Amino acid sequence: MTGDPAECGFLAAHLGPDEAAAWTGLLRAHRRLTRALERDLQARHGLSLSALEALGCLATAPDRRLRIARLADRTGLSLSRTSRLLDALEARGLVERQPCPEDSRASNVQLTAAGLALAQRAQRDHAAAIRRLFLDRLRPEEIRALAQAFSKLAAPAP
Repeated sequence: MTGDPAECGFLAAHLGPDEAAAWTGLLRAHRRLTRALERDLQARHGLSLSALEALGCLATAPDRRLRIARLADRTGLSLSRTSRLLDALEARGLVERQPCPEDSRASNVQLTAAGLALAQRAQRDHAAAIRRLFLDRLRPEEIRALAQAFSKLAAPAP
């Protein structure tokens, strides 16, 4: 991306060239990287990025167990999307649903030993893919600058 307003489409009329290039660059990079990472995870482990994130959340939870609603919150997925994702993971023996002892209206999900083993392998391969596709293409100071910028953007808006 050069910052050329023609590359930035309609945004060039509302944003400066560098602003439009920064925004569209973020969108294009995100799309390209997530598609490549998703293809890699799917090919190697039969997992989506969302599935890996859910397995990772469960792997770090106390007793590798969370309420389904809490898992949905942590992954940023809707409750219905989380439920469909868990259906697929449960069919593979990676997680088990359980009644919640504290609230009969809620359900828990627990990571199985097979789920933990797959999560660990997949996370290792995923980290290597992130390094190859993203981190290795940047200098250390660029990584620091991105980390600072994205930390600001991830914080709630004032």
